Amino acid sequence: MSVEPSAQNGPLRVMQVIVGEPMGGAERFFVKLVSALSQRGLDQRVVIKTDENRAEELRRLGVEPLQLDFTKGLADLLARFQLRRAAKAYQPHVINVWMDRAARRVPRGNYTVVGRLGGYYRLKHYRNCDWLIGNTPDLVEYMKAEGWPRNRAVMISNFGELAPMPAVDRRDWETPDDAFLVVALGRLHKSKGFDILLDAIKDRSEVYVWLAGDGVERAALSEKAVHLGITDRVRFLGWRDDQAALLSAADVCEVPSRHAP
Repeated sequence: MSVEPSAQNGPLRVMQVIVGEPMGGAERFFVKLVSALSQRGLDQRVVIKTDENRAEELRRLGVEPLQLDFTKGLADLLARFQLRRAAKAYQPHVINVWMDRAARRVPRGNYTVVGRLGGYYRLKHYRNCDWLIGNTPDLVEYMKAEGWPRNRAVMISNFGELAPMPAVDRRDWETPDDAFLVVALGRLHKSKGFDILLDAIKDRSEVYVWLAGDGVERAALSEKAVHLGITDRVRFLGWRDDQAALLSAADVCEVPSRHAP
């Protein structure tokens, strides 16, 4: 994919739009990518669903977002109008929309619209897009099989190399140095299959699990650990930004997903 602004239009301008949940894997990657592009000096305008916690995180990284009330009814209609007005004022070369909720709201204009998919979403929501990006090869094949133009579907992985970090001290999470430590990372959702991982270690007393993430299944997973009698070997770490340090402390990184691209 190549988007080359003309010389008279100046440096590349990119508008990033996300209408996501307060927390999740895509939302975490969004913040990281926006920050990295800002550090590289890219001219970008960032639009998010109203979320003061995310806005403050972006500000700490040197990015001032535009917050719009993408909810429903009149508030959502007003937010769509404000997005169109912001795009007209900024005149981006590219609008990068994150997943289907943003793709459904992006206005058409004199710019290239790029949609990012992190799952097997219905492509009808991406009708306003010119290009689609999938973060795995199979997602790209899915797009093509669904009829998306083959020359406008590309893969860009979310997962680059992590900068080395010293391992997290296992004692910080009451984990013996000689335990077999399994680390799993992600949103605590049924589709991620973390309950399968807990079932798998029930009779393996030497195995400890660190779950790095949070989500709607947090209480259910805690209850399951109690039911299985493994609460002394399962640690809920919450959302973390030190994945490399966690992986350095682990013996295995486990991805027990039921449904993932």
